[in-house]
Amino acid sequence: GPLWTPELDPVILVTLIYHIVGLTMCWALGLIRMDGNRLPANLTSFALAVTALPILIYPTFMVVTWQMEVQADWRPDGRYVDAMIRVITALVAATALGRYLAKGFCPTADPKLDPLGKSTGRLIDLIVILAIPALLVGWQASPAVIVLAAVLAFWIRPMMPRQSDALGRFAIAMPVALTFQIVFWRRLDSADTTIGLPFPLWPSENSSPGVMLFWLFMLGTVPLWLRESPTEADAETEFDVEAEADLNTGDVDLSGDRAFDENVLTQEDSDEYRELGGASESASKLTERECDTGSDEDSI
Repeated sequence: GPLWTPELDPVILVTLIYHIVGLTMCWALGLIRMDGNRLPANLTSFALAVTALPILIYPTFMVVTWQMEVQADWRPDGRYVDAMIRVITALVAATALGRYLAKGFCPTADPKLDPLGKSTGRLIDLIVILAIPALLVGWQASPAVIVLAAVLAFWIRPMMPRQSDALGRFAIAMPVALTFQIVFWRRLDSADTTIGLPFPLWPSENSSPGVMLFWLFMLGTVPLWLRESPTEADAETEFDVEAEADLNTGDVDLSGDRAFDENVLTQEDSDEYRELGGASESASKLTERECDTGSDEDSI
């Protein structure tokens, strides 16, 4: 075979399959959110399960550790405690970053006071979307992946359908940014000699605090230029009002039918009462006439 073909062993093949499954879940979440629909609970649970459980069962899938500084000969094989902590840190990072990005995507979200509100549902969807890359590539690279996805979401806005909002564009851009991270992982994790820097500019384990702070600062600017526009918010509000009106139409019709039936019954009762009243009046008149006739006969 060709000499440039990379050497593939079973561990690498299984890891590639794991990453492909994670990317597939990321695409599924993005396509559903792009249409403006809530993420189904079954799909959310399945996506988190197929990305988190394999790391706990086979720690080699975590690839990188949850720590910032590790030795050069570090290997993930058999490190079940590290795998568990890595899953926890990934989910915590996704929750924290999603809560911050909510300023642009769902500013009215309040899980405490309004746990069943639409904005809170958007926040939950956002956290799930951020959890997939955090589990696949680690929480260290998540800020850079999020910033790249936000840039792509801002760039593809003219090409997307009108009904897609900022969160939908961000969700569909996330698998593209995650694919970029996985494909160029080794190159991004190494120092770039072309610009003369002794350290990589992409965040990862063993990154300097300055690099991490830079990408966190870049992530902090995302809600300033990628947010829901007032037009999109008004369109969503009108859609919700129409949906609620459609749901309540049946109740309104039923109440109208009930009122009509009550009026009909009342009218029928009044008619019967009138008939009974007329019959009683006629009977009383006949009685009076008979009495008058009897009195006349007695007088004769």
